Amino acid sequence: MARSLVASLATVLLAAAVLSEHDIQAQTASYTIVGPGCVYNNKEVVTFQVRGLPRLGTTYTLTVTSSFGVLNRNKQVLFERIGFVATGFSDKRFGPIPLPFDTGVLGPDWCGHLRISLDWIRTCAYAMDTVDVRFAIPNDARLLGLSLYQQAFAIVRVGPPAHAFSRSGHAVIGT
Repeated sequence: MARSLVASLATVLLAAAVLSEHDIQAQTASYTIVGPGCVYNNKEVVTFQVRGLPRLGTTYTLTVTSSFGVLNRNKQVLFERIGFVATGFSDKRFGPIPLPFDTGVLGPDWCGHLRISLDWIRTCAYAMDTVDVRFAIPNDARLLGLSLYQQAFAIVRVGPPAHAFSRSGHAVIGT
């Protein structure tokens, strides 16, 4: 299953590179965290950190952490939750929706802003509160300079908030 996920991301990346209009030249890889995430009880609900950079022929990792839920006496989270990491090619629009979009207008169970287009979504199962999500970048020079936008979000069966969005990340594929 991991190979099919990597293969599908590689296909999406190559298609985007062929369709994009950026100049292919030397490019330094970078990753920047952007904007605030959902804050509840003075704490960010879903966060992520990047390890490594999106360089050609390498893999970088997002470590996603969710502070959702209430702990019982054994320090176990009582709520079931599911997490997602989305990758998009825009931080300006998602279809007809201008970005960033304040999800709070959808109701009291929503928290944070949708900051990226949702072009590729990966489900991540939480073991405890943290999960590592790896992204392999093919060794293809046509990807140099391509911008990717990433954001984590989590859903729990009960809230508030039941739907929480993290900050977003801006990756530039380089060397």
